[in-house]
Parts: sequence; C-alpha cells; structure tokens
Amino acid sequence: MGRSDCTLVSPYAMRIVGFFIRSLLTLAVLAVIVYLIGGQIWMAVGLGTFFSDISRLEDAVTDVVSDSRLCQSAPASSVYSTAKAVQLRFTDERSYRVEIVCTLIEDTPVALVEGKLPMFIQKAPGSSGFYVNLSAPEATSFTIRSLRAEKKLVFDEKLLVAGSALPQLTSAAVPRTSCAGFGSKCCQSATEKGVGTAQSAGVLDCPGACFSSCQSIPSVVALTSDPYPSNNEVIMNETSLTVTFSYTTTYPGGKISKVTIDYGDGSTDDSTETIGVFTHTYTCVGPCRYKAGLHVVDSSGNSSVESDASTLYIVRR
Repeated sequence: MGRSDCTLVSPYAMRIVGFFIRSLLTLAVLAVIVYLIGGQIWMAVGLGTFFSDISRLEDAVTDVVSDSRLCQSAPASSVYSTAKAVQLRFTDERSYRVEIVCTLIEDTPVALVEGKLPMFIQKAPGSSGFYVNLSAPEATSFTIRSLRAEKKLVFDEKLLVAGSALPQLTSAAVPRTSCAGFGSKCCQSATEKGVGTAQSAGVLDCPGACFSSCQSIPSVVALTSDPYPSNNEVIMNETSLTVTFSYTTTYPGGKISKVTIDYGDGSTDDSTETIGVFTHTYTCVGPCRYKAGLHVVDSSGNSSVESDASTLYIVRR
C-alpha cells in the first residue's frame, strides 16, 4: 500500500515543481526584458504631458509681444518690464516650471505651466533645464533618465530629441534655480564638505556649497569657559587669568581621532575625548586679545571648520 501511494504522488509533485520552475524562468526572462528595454518603453509612453508643456516654451519664443504683456501684468512689476528670456526650470529632479524671465523682476519669473516628470523618470544632474535668450536664441540642452534609458533634449527654436545629428551647443546659460534643481545637494558648512566640483553659477539657495554629494565632517557643538564668556569674549581684569575651557564635539560619520585647542598665545593642547576640558593660564601686562579655537580631526583626516561655536576671545582692555 505504501509503495502504491508513493507511485501516485510522485508524478503529481513533479508536475508542481516543474510548473514553479517554468514560472520562475518566465518571470526571470520578463524581469531581464523590463530591465533592458522597460526604461525606453516607459520613457516613450510617459512623457506626453511633459512634451506638451515644453510646447508652451516654443510658443513663447515666437510671441515676444504676449510674453511682455504677461511681464507687465505680473505682481511687483511695471509697464517698463519686458520679456528677456523663456525657460524650462527644474526645482528638483522631477518638478519643473515653464516660465518667462522678465526684466526688472528676473528673480521672480512668470510661470506659464508647472508639472512633474512621471515616476522613475528624472532629469540628470548637472543642468537645470532650458534657458533661451529671446534677443539671441542659442541651442541649450539637458538630459533625462529612466532606468537604463537616457535621452538628451536639445532646444534650438524647436525641440529635438537625442539622435545621431545634434546641433552644436553654444549656450552655457542655465535657468537660475535651487541646488536641488541642478540635481545636487546643499552641504552644511559646519558639518559637511562637498564632494566633487561645486555648482555655483545659477544656484539661488546655496552658491558655493552646492555639490553632487556631501560628506560628513567632525564639528564643534560648543566651546565655553569659566569665567563665562559674554558675546564670545572672556574679560581679563588682572595681568593673569586661568581659564577652564569646556567643549563638546560630534561626528555622525565616524570616529574623532584628535581634538586640538589653540589658546591663541602660542600654546596648544590635544585630547582624544569628544567631550572634555582644557585649562590654560593667560598672562598679559597691557591691552591684548587672544583667539582661542577648537579644531577636530577624524581618523580619515577630515577636519572641522572654524565657526562661532569653536571660537572664544580672551581680552584685556
């Protein structure tokens, strides 16, 4: 009886195993196909609204009179404002605005339409969109990406999609926008350093601190003293004063290897503690001003930057 049951069950079990194996293989093949060409398909079917919005840009290039009327009726503008340029400006990797740039109010362009790229499609880092000067239109471009697919879009009085023959690009102008509109990040000066080349031209929110990525650096949270400072100054009333410095540091990205205090009178001290105390005696027979600064280094050599939180002044007037 046992042998008969085994004979009946085995073919059925094999059919189930075979079905699952075939299903997994089919799914694997479909996944590969989607990975290889899905981006192209999604790019082709998902950008209808985007290209429709860009057509407003083409219309604005050819109707400068109407553009100027919109400039003159804009809030905070005047009858003397005229259309200077039209632009497709990204405010982050997917959000964009088609706008008219007006004289007298260049930092507040007039929006014709706002939109957002479909999910999984985004603008490539480096450019902020199209900027077309109405008095002398020049070719301008940016790139959009979807999965493994990529298209370079060129505006030269009409929209062109990437191909074997693209016009020679002569314009370096880009819409002025946020750092995120360029596909970059604003690095916090006290706690981060930028990686790569800074994006400065056209950045409105953090020029000089806009990078493709940011790396954490150690920082000084606080430096205080006894006697207690007032407006970052410790006052010496005698020729000699012993000051006890208390400090707190932080480094989310790793481990602090050394903390150094420069007392400002030629003396320094080191520590390996993230929170600690230094004591130093100052001697001054006449008017003097010493700058005491705390400096932090991590195990990779990344250094903190000077700030109000890392600096105190010892003063005798």
